Amino acid sequence: MQWVVMAAFAFIPFIADFLSAVKLQRVLLVQGIQVAILLILGYLLICYSYNPLIYTIIDYDCLVRNHQWQKILDKAQGQNANTPLAVSCVNYALAMTGQLDDHLFEYYQNGAEGLFPSFARDMTSPVPTSDIFYSLGMINDAERYAFEAQEAIPNYRKSGRLMQRIIQCEIINGNYKVAAKYLRMLKKSLFYHSWADRQMQFLGNERAVNADPEYGRLRDLRIKHTDYLFSDREMDQMLGLLMIDNKKYNNKMAYEYLIAYELLQKDMRHFMEYYPLGKYFRFDHIPYCIQQVLIGLWVQEHGTLQGMPYSVDQQNLGETTTFMQTYVNNPNNPSLRQPPLCYNAWHYILMVGNKKQGKQNMREIY
Repeated sequence: MQWVVMAAFAFIPFIADFLSAVKLQRVLLVQGIQVAILLILGYLLICYSYNPLIYTIIDYDCLVRNHQWQKILDKAQGQNANTPLAVSCVNYALAMTGQLDDHLFEYYQNGAEGLFPSFARDMTSPVPTSDIFYSLGMINDAERYAFEAQEAIPNYRKSGRLMQRIIQCEIINGNYKVAAKYLRMLKKSLFYHSWADRQMQFLGNERAVNADPEYGRLRDLRIKHTDYLFSDREMDQMLGLLMIDNKKYNNKMAYEYLIAYELLQKDMRHFMEYYPLGKYFRFDHIPYCIQQVLIGLWVQEHGTLQGMPYSVDQQNLGETTTFMQTYVNNPNNPSLRQPPLCYNAWHYILMVGNKKQGKQNMREIY
């Protein structure tokens, strides 16, 4: 575009001189042609400059920021989210509405990166992942992702939103001096000064932090190990630490992410080890995806449904047994790729890829 602007400055005087020398009718004709050319070039420039992938990411990030969970799910139903970041936002919305392990496979899944996308050092992609970590109680990791995203801003300026997240993490961790430094900076901003004023009440006030619905809950959920080492290649262990550190068993979201992670990894051994932990989280039913996997594993091992000890939904029972029978008879049967059978957990386990998804491709941050 810089060459276009330079060329425009060079040629416009000659065009103006030419127009002044021609008759009025020809001037109108030339001006009409110029307007047409301008419209055509403008349209082509807009089409060329518009990147659907980037704007999809921005759209999902905006919806996550405003906690519009149902709009995220509606958007994914209308147009499949097929990038790790978009899929992670959809799964995050499912988790925040308590549906992750019920409806996980009703949306496009691309392996473990659909829960926790690989880190990329830019100013956009780490932000939704930071929000996911924050809601789970992985406070240090949420802060690191937010800090890395802020440092990747091209003009080296600061983001009010990212600084807001860093302050929240510092308050939860009790690092009040660091939080105060950032709050003083944010108080000078146009759009965040009111929020910064409200946060000043938490500085050095343990009772206020513990009594706050958000800060108190996340302080209780967070990982408290001082020798904790984060690895995005072993997110099941990270989620396990979250639950171990919380003796009250009220981090239901961490459990749902742990089960979803093992299912997306197709790791049935660890799934069978972890799913019994659900009894501590007071579910009113066994999540549907877990039911489907348990039914399939029981049928594979025993050849019959008799004696199955799980309390399962009859619809799940019928659809899972239908899927298993259809798959055994003809793995290429088109009905396996159509609703409702394509929404079954076994469709993903048996028909999407042929190995563990994503884990071997995930990268360390440092």
